[in-house]
Amino acid sequence: MDAAGVSGDLRAGIDPGDVLMALGGITLISAHEEQRALATRLIDLLLGGLLARG
Repeated sequence: MDAAGVSGDLRAGIDPGDVLMALGGITLISAHEEQRALATRLIDLLLGGLLARG
């Protein structure tokens, strides 16, 4: 993640632990069949927040 931040592919300064915690939460949500659409939206939101704004 540090290298991707330096290269400009991801926002700089992202804490990998925060990303893992977010993914863990999404994983818990996606375990419930009726919440799969929500999990998909949260993944899109997370990925959008990680990408560098160009």
